[in-house]
Amino acid sequence: MSKQDVQLIEKGYPTPEAAEGRRSIQYRFKELASEYRNYHFNNDANGHSLAQRLEYWKASRKIIQKYPLTGVGTGDVPNAFQDMYDEMNSNLAKEWRLRAHNQYLSFGVAFGWPGILFFIFVLLFSVRHAFQHQNYIYLAFLIIALGSFFNEDTLETQAGVTFFAFLNSVFLWMDSKKI
Repeated sequence: MSKQDVQLIEKGYPTPEAAEGRRSIQYRFKELASEYRNYHFNNDANGHSLAQRLEYWKASRKIIQKYPLTGVGTGDVPNAFQDMYDEMNSNLAKEWRLRAHNQYLSFGVAFGWPGILFFIFVLLFSVRHAFQHQNYIYLAFLIIALGSFFNEDTLETQAGVTFFAFLNSVFLWMDSKKI
């Protein structure tokens, strides 16, 4: 190996391609494809963001199928995931056995289908309200929040709840002042 190769490895780049393209979107897509192939053919999701999320979503789906009407309740979500990972014989290491990383699925696990449907109804009602009152700032906020719900349990942390509740209240208050 050349001295330049050693320096790249010391900086965390396994190949010259990685060093050159680390910031490009094409390189990220190649990494995601590699993660997916590794997960699909080797059933190994450990340490790979996309593959782990696929495993989390599979566990979530199975929990929702197991408890479709009532969910497992808010206090039993962590235990339900651990039990499902064991039931699925998941290859995820213990430190990677996390929750859904999807707010919609988290509501489904906790509250079943009625919880998912109610949550979506409330969100769609808010979108309708924003359109009716031409409150485009609130609509932009909702679109950002709804998007964040797909790849994170946004409302499962105090920071996420505070972010959502505060901005939701501020933008709704701004709308009421317009009337």
